[in-house]
Amino acid sequence: MGRWRRRGGGFAPGGNNGGGESGNGRRRRRGKGNNHPPFAQHELDRIRSYLHQYRVRAERVCFQHQHVHDDLGAVGDDGSREDMYVDTIVISRHTFPALAEDILSAPYLDLPSTLSARQRRVVHELCVDVGLFHCGAGDRNVPNDRRIVVSIHYDGPQHVPNLNKPIGVPVMRWLPWYYRNDHVNVRSDTRSSGTDQDKSKCLADANKQFVLNSTLKGRQAIEALIDQPGRCLRDAHDAINFSELEGMDLSQDDVLPNIDGKQDAWMLVDTPEKIAVCVREITDSQATEIGFDLECYNRSRYVQATCLIQLHANDKDYVVDTLAPGVWDAVPLLEPLFSDPNLVKIGHSVTGTDVPSLHRDFGLFLVNCFDTYEAAKVLNLQKKNLAGLCEHYGLRASEEYSTLKKEYQSCDWRRRPLTEPMIRYGRYDAHFLGKLRKLMIRDLTRGELWDKSTSEVEEEANIVAAALAATLRLADGSDAAYNGPSVEELSRQSSTLTDDGGYFTPGEEESDESIEGTGDEQSSRKAKKRKRRSVFSANELRLHLGHMRVISSSQEACLKLWKAPREQVFKNDAFVDALKQAAHGTLNWNDDHTELYQNLVQWRNRVADVEGTYPEAICSLDLLVSICKRMPSCHWSLRQIDYFLPAILADESLGYSGELLSIVGSSGSYCTSSGGEKEESTRLVVRSYEERISVGGDGIGSECATGNISSTSEENDEPQSTSHPSSSHRSLKRAAALILASAALGTVAIIAMRTMKMSKR
Repeated sequence: MGRWRRRGGGFAPGGNNGGGESGNGRRRRRGKGNNHPPFAQHELDRIRSYLHQYRVRAERVCFQHQHVHDDLGAVGDDGSREDMYVDTIVISRHTFPALAEDILSAPYLDLPSTLSARQRRVVHELCVDVGLFHCGAGDRNVPNDRRIVVSIHYDGPQHVPNLNKPIGVPVMRWLPWYYRNDHVNVRSDTRSSGTDQDKSKCLADANKQFVLNSTLKGRQAIEALIDQPGRCLRDAHDAINFSELEGMDLSQDDVLPNIDGKQDAWMLVDTPEKIAVCVREITDSQATEIGFDLECYNRSRYVQATCLIQLHANDKDYVVDTLAPGVWDAVPLLEPLFSDPNLVKIGHSVTGTDVPSLHRDFGLFLVNCFDTYEAAKVLNLQKKNLAGLCEHYGLRASEEYSTLKKEYQSCDWRRRPLTEPMIRYGRYDAHFLGKLRKLMIRDLTRGELWDKSTSEVEEEANIVAAALAATLRLADGSDAAYNGPSVEELSRQSSTLTDDGGYFTPGEEESDESIEGTGDEQSSRKAKKRKRRSVFSANELRLHLGHMRVISSSQEACLKLWKAPREQVFKNDAFVDALKQAAHGTLNWNDDHTELYQNLVQWRNRVADVEGTYPEAICSLDLLVSICKRMPSCHWSLRQIDYFLPAILADESLGYSGELLSIVGSSGSYCTSSGGEKEESTRLVVRSYEERISVGGDGIGSECATGNISSTSEENDEPQSTSHPSSSHRSLKRAAALILASAALGTVAIIAMRTMKMSKR
């Protein structure tokens, strides 16, 4: 239920779009009011200088056993004076902490929490430029608690108490049905081809054909009901009794963890075995309708995943945890329920994410669906969301439902374990759909069938009957004038109300002699005969245009199947920003960088085909652009771009990060600066916060590219730090200075010796 929501983007100030909170994979807003950068250029320069000085001085304090005050007043590599940061500074009304020795020796630095989300994205990009590890911290629900933490140490952010560690999605575990490459096992009939590459291509083609055939079959089943929407109504189950539904609403219903103390009121389906139990219970109970809803992770239109499926049938709720071990691959066991045209599936706004997600992730198709959102549109209700419908129909717990909806509708449903409020909200989304369908069908048809049958229809029938009687009397006589009651009078007489409030027509009235039995029996039978009809069959419901319009719209919504969106590689916002910055001379980007970007995109597509998932699940295009800007030389320098790498790159054992770095390395010698000069490749030094105790002198540790890195951090969570290339530059400068000084001393010594010899002569 619902639709994916586009996130806002930020202004790229000549830096990389990287970091766990930097906006990798996020869309930038385009439109009025969003074209102005969050910082002026001089403010960007000051922030960049501040971050640069933090890196330089923190390395000096932690790894060279020098105190900051020893070099106060020195000029930094960027030309700024270091003494300007010994006190707090204010940049764009944000107070940045002073670079005192105690702060520089700490594992990380907290930046101002007053920065807006858009400003934080810009600062993340600046951190990539400077060469700092950076990520987000703080509680999103607490005002002014969100902030950026930066560090020169790979394990520095791990000391943050409320670090915002993103939830990883192992793409190898949750493969979407639409993309996966293991639908069929292609037997080696192509022995003539022989090569593994040909067999892989044959397997990929067979899987794609299987997906196309299955999608076509499901589409045809849905289209058959669109052509004949009356088939969605079943003669045995869809008759409506207005006398029973007249005063019915949701005021007697509520959702509790165990309704009326029953332990079987709901079930958490978190194992493959429970999926089979769920299907068996619904099938054995001979359910005629089933309410359903989905909770999905929707980062963008390119990155989505089904995290929860809620079902309700025969007064029991089933909460299917698709991310539980083994459940994802067992969800297709629900296929007989979703494809059965005799079982009505009831959802709300299924065209948003429900239909495409079921198709994309599990290959499920909705055949015979009733969409309560489409019914709300036809009824022209003021509130068309599901919580509003429940409130409209008198749900006592509508306030609690609305509160849960505000908190959990847009939450990250990948979070585990599932909490009791999350499960409760999920049950709300599916529990009332069956009853809502009956109430909405009642309101759709009552004007034409129930209300009109007691007034307009009967009145019209009486007039027709009276006119017909007058015509028959004239036909029996010759040409004699008719002197009986007028049509209006007959209509008035025939519209007499019975004692029980029913109506009858003259044609329906019978003489007392024609009814056998005693007087009481005759009165009872006449009352029953005159009582208005309240039960209408499926055949009569099929003639109601408003009801059939809802059914047709619901089936058309079921055709909104997943269609793989094509990400415009060269229209990506980060790529376009890089070209604009290069045109203004603020970024080193040339044709070789563009070629590298193309190569990385092709690599991403190839990895997605191998893993059987969509390319965006491997990594975002924004990250690839940042890699082209930064040209990382090792796995840990990737962490300076994005501290929490995508799962498939974070795990070095898979080898994909090595492949990516080899592509970057092979292009490194061809990527030139804006001035046409070759870029200097540098070896980065890796240091941890604990190494500050043992490393002295020049502080030269293990090079990142050699892989000689020791770490006690948890797997995939903490990147091994690399010092910025400028530290290597400074070492080279110092070495060059020593060489020049030695040469100068040697020259002076030689001159002195010659002078002494001349004086002796």
